[in-house]
Parts: sequence; C-alpha cells; structure tokens
Amino acid sequence: MVIMINQVILTKKLRIISTLLTSIRSGKNLCHESYEMRAIFINAAKDLRVSDCEEERMMPSQVRVKISHGGICGSDLHYFNHGKVGFSKLREPMILGHEVSGFVSDVGEDVGGLAIGDLVAINPAKTCGQCHFCKENRSNQCSSMQFFGSALLFPHIQGAFREEVVVDANQCFKFRASNPGVAALVEPLSVVLHAIRKSGNVNGRRVLISGAGPIGLITAALCIFYGAESVSIMDIETYPLSLAQKLGVQNTFDMRNNSSELENYAAGEGNFDLFFECSGAEQALISGMNVLNPGSKIIQLGIAAEFCLPVIQLTAKEYELIGSWRFSGEFSQAVNLLEAGEIDLTPLISHEIPFWDAEKAFLTASNRKEAMKVQLCF
Repeated sequence: MVIMINQVILTKKLRIISTLLTSIRSGKNLCHESYEMRAIFINAAKDLRVSDCEEERMMPSQVRVKISHGGICGSDLHYFNHGKVGFSKLREPMILGHEVSGFVSDVGEDVGGLAIGDLVAINPAKTCGQCHFCKENRSNQCSSMQFFGSALLFPHIQGAFREEVVVDANQCFKFRASNPGVAALVEPLSVVLHAIRKSGNVNGRRVLISGAGPIGLITAALCIFYGAESVSIMDIETYPLSLAQKLGVQNTFDMRNNSSELENYAAGEGNFDLFFECSGAEQALISGMNVLNPGSKIIQLGIAAEFCLPVIQLTAKEYELIGSWRFSGEFSQAVNLLEAGEIDLTPLISHEIPFWDAEKAFLTASNRKEAMKVQLCF
C-alpha cells in the first residue's frame, strides 16, 4: 500500500514538473495557478459556467496539451445565446470550444514527432479514416465524426475550452511560429480554405461576400491573397466593415443604412461572378443573388435558420449553389500559411480575455458593434 501511494505521489509530482517545464518554454508564469482542471461548460442558453472537469486518461498514441488560446466561434455563440446550432441541441452540459492552440505537456509512448513544450494547433475533427468518405478525401463528412464541442450526438462530444485536453497525436500540428493566438486561427482559416477550394478558383474573379464576421473577413483576405480581381463585402454593422477596409477590401456595403449602394450593382446582368454567403441570413443570400452574373457560383458557409430560396431566379440565371462544411485536408495548409506569415490575420483578434471570465468573453463576442475574434486565454 505504501509503495502504491508513493507511486501516485511521484506520478503527480512528475506531471507538475512537466507542466512547469511547459510553462517555462512558453513564457507562462504558473506561480499563482491551481492545478485543478477547469473547463467552460454550457448548460443551457445563457447558462455558461467555469467548473471542474475530470482529467482525461491518455493512451499511448495520444498527447496531453495545455491549452493556451481558444477562439470563440459563431457556433459557440449559438450554443450560448440559443442553446442550439441548427439540428444540434443541448441535452446535457457540454464543454465548448474547437478553435484552440496549446503546448504539449505529455506524450504517449507510441508518439513520434512531438515533444513536451511544442506549440501545436489542434485539429478539432477526429475522423475514423476508414469510411468511404474518409477514403475519398472527404473526411469532413466522416460517418463517425467526433468534433470538439458538438451537441449533434448524444452523449455530446466535449470541447477544448479547458485547461488541458487529451487528443490523438495526428490531431496536433506543430506550429513553429511563436504566437499561440495566431495558432488558434488555424481552424477558421481551414474552413475558408475549404470553401475557396469548393469555388474552383478565385483568381481574376469579382467576389462578393456577405457577413463581415471572422469567416467573412478571412474569406476576403484569402480572395485578395489568391488574386481576385475585386473583393466586396456587405454587412449591417459599421465596425466589421471598417476592419474589411483595413484588410484591403475595395467595396463595403452598409446594408442597414445604405442598401441602395449594392442595388446599383444589379445593372445589366449583374456585376459579380462569385458569392460567398457567410452570414447565415436569408436576406443576405437574396441580396447577393440580385447582383450576380448568370452562371455565377454561390458558396454557402453561413449556417443559421432554414432559408426560402428564389428558385426561379436560381434556375433562370443558372446559378450554382454549393454548400461548404468545415474542412477536409486543409488544416496543414492553413498551418503553413500562418506560420510562414503569408497571410496576416492578427487584425481580426479584437479581444483576449482570461478563460475564468468566460461570460464576459461570450457577451463581448456577441456584440458585433465592437468585437471580431474574441480569444480566451488559458
């Protein structure tokens, strides 16, 4: 019995030393931190709590990551404000979060290529690799998908807004740049890279985007990077439109105060040939369709409620309406773009808030008049 107790104490001491080493490598100060595991749980709409959570057991093929930064996504806000996202409805308390980065604090014995102290961006999608979707390089449609912070299945798939998380080693992508806040932007960048791949090609195209939230602005930045002839964006708030201008967007349309500016682009057969709908708003989709050339592609990223589509217009103008869901093989591409500094998304990070003040962070992120990408700091 004494030997067993001593082993437990030794194991705990080794874990603490490992965590301290990680903090030293990452520049963190843990002198006043507790080693009790805490996480951000959503229990119901507007019921967000920072509570204790169980420490996860690590398998030989897994790693333990001390979370550093976590970006609040639109889906997180839907759970916070409405208790659901589309068909995914809360039925039990769930840890939120899927846009995360952190430092490796423990490595399974079968894991190679990762070491304690490595900064990693975590792919929140755990796929089976065996179903026909995975084998066809469409892993975003995996039949056994487990995605961080999703209430689609029951029991829910717990998210990564917690002090530590255990994940499969192949979900961790080493991020050689030193900024964990940037590393936490890999996931939303992957979403947009997938949408651009679905569009075929943006080079030389006249692009319209609806919704100047983080996904819309990342779409704008990538379209500019990949050589679009022009990039225009519409929204109902002035703050995100001002950020779009700083990113180099040529035309911004304030649809709340001056929607007629966009209507002018409906002259002739239309003035845009590629439309990324990122707002999830029916009226935004319709407004965009009114200014598209015949044969244009519409890439639907935004999710909210069901839409009523003008099918006659869709048919008569031969539009292609294409859904874009999460990402497939784009995660490593996003890592490369960000760590090489080829695209700078740091202007989108409007707030960094300690995770224990989660409700303030979520309320801030819900205010589109002054917030863009709010990141939680762990």
